[in-house]
Amino acid sequence: MKKMGIEADTTVGNALELFPQAFPLFRQIGMCCVNEENENWSVEELCRHHGVDPESFLDVLRSVTG
Repeated sequence: MKKMGIEADTTVGNALELFPQAFPLFRQIGMCCVNEENENWSVEELCRHHGVDPESFLDVLRSVTG
């Protein structure tokens, strides 16, 4: 079974469930933890909340998660 990749609309919770090794990257942009509020945000929403360009962050995530 092929793993799904992370897209702009992937939720933070799903991204980290699929790729727990990506958590340090989320920390680097300012996410201190996963909680009820942010686990359902899309990666794009989280990036915008922390003032990070979503496409640039997705490029970094994809380089780590394959």
